[in-house]
Amino acid sequence: MKSSTFHLIFIGFLALAGYSLGWAIRQNSIIGMVSSGISLSAGACFLYLRTRMERELKKAGNEARDTGY
Repeated sequence: MKSSTFHLIFIGFLALAGYSLGWAIRQNSIIGMVSSGISLSAGACFLYLRTRMERELKKAGNEARDTGY
């Protein structure tokens, strides 16, 4: 999957989760707030893990290139 496509899909997901959190707050829905908060935190955690994975893969690629493997 191309990186730009992934970013568009992920930003769309976070926008929808944020919108649902706002709507849940407006409606005073505890269950909606909890589920929206979980969705937002899961998205943020996924983004953090993906960024960390990309850094580690880049570092491993550089090390492999330097050693000649």
